[in-house]
Amino acid sequence: MRQHWTCAILLPAAVLLTTGCATRSWVRELVNKQEVEIDQRFAGVEKRLADDAQQIEGMGSRLQTVRYDDQPRSMVEPADSSASGRLL
Repeated sequence: MRQHWTCAILLPAAVLLTTGCATRSWVRELVNKQEVEIDQRFAGVEKRLADDAQQIEGMGSRLQTVRYDDQPRSMVEPADSSASGRLL
């Protein structure tokens, strides 16, 4: 009877102790997988950031070519006055 109780106590204790512990290799493997995922996310964000910066630079160069003087208005006003009163 005593041997039965000893097995009943030691066997579950051994199972709990061996399955409940995380080994160093398992932890390293898990951490390495997470690092790879994080690196991939950062690479994606950096690429989108570079694309957005390039798009912003392109818009900035286009905005520099826009003229803010009266020349475009002076060209539109005669066309507008000659077209007024006419049906298209």
